[in-house]
Formats: sequence, C-alpha cells, structure tokens
Amino acid sequence: MTKFFITTGFILFSLYSNSQELHVTCSEREISNGKEFDPTIVKTCWLKNFKIVSTGYPDYKGRYSYEQEAYVRRDEKLLKIKNSEIFNSSQIELDSIINKKIQDDYNSMRGDPDFKPCFDDIDSIPKYSIDEMLISFQGQEIWFSVSFGLTGACKSADGTIVSFNLALISKYLN
Repeated sequence: MTKFFITTGFILFSLYSNSQELHVTCSEREISNGKEFDPTIVKTCWLKNFKIVSTGYPDYKGRYSYEQEAYVRRDEKLLKIKNSEIFNSSQIELDSIINKKIQDDYNSMRGDPDFKPCFDDIDSIPKYSIDEMLISFQGQEIWFSVSFGLTGACKSADGTIVSFNLALISKYLN
C-alpha cells in the first residue's frame, strides 16, 4: 500500500465572473509519496453543483501530465459524470468554437520550423469532443486543453489550451 503525505499547505481561492451567478471555488494541494522529487498536484474546483478534480503527475524531468474527473452533486450525493454533462444543448456551438481554435493552434505549430519535426508523422488532428478535453480554471478563465499525442521529445508542442472568460461561457452551462 502506497502512503501519500501532504507536503505543502492548502490553497483556497475563489473566482468570480462579471455575472453574480457564476462562482468558482478551487483548492489545490501537493502530495508526495516520499519517492519522487516533484509532488503530485491535486486541484479541486466547484462550479455551480459541479466538481472538477484535476490531478497532475510529474515525470522524471518534472513535467506534469494531468488527468481529470468531473462530478455533479445531486440529492447530497456526488455522481461521476462526463464533461459534456456540465454543459447544456448549446455545447455543440461551444465545441465547434473550441475545435476551430485547436485547429488554428495546430496549424500554427505545424508551420513553426522549431516544431516541424514533431508533426512529420501527423497529417491531421481529430475533432475533439468536450469529453476528450481537460477542463480547468485559471484566474477569471475556464481552460479546455487537448493533447495531439506527440512523443516525449515534443512535449512542448503536444497540445494546446483554449480559454474563455467565465462570463462568456455561462450561456453554455447547465
């Protein structure tokens, strides 16, 4: 059995959009199992009745890869859900906007001489669904991130983040 120890304090912060009804509360903690130099980072955010938990795992170079789980609070219980359940039927429009920005970033990186070798084996990227994206919150923004599936040597070009101001995203939320 692996034991985990919290190595730093508990960070709690709240985000408010211009809209009084949209409020996000996040907490972040670092956990060490005593074997790795870099801690695992766990960030938990609440948006309305939705809980999003992002866990970042360091590699041997201190670079982090993230996993995310979403939950909804119903009748005093937390139920695991897909990301798409956070958004209403207008998410089709949101998904289209996000994928357009992802494609633009992909085309930009693919055309950059510094990153060109990373994309030699990739002709195109798929259209990503909301369920395939990682959702996180930074400042007054909600972030949607994706990975292009590049190898470790190209980690700096492996994906992109599409961000929106919280006030702008509210029309897509359940």
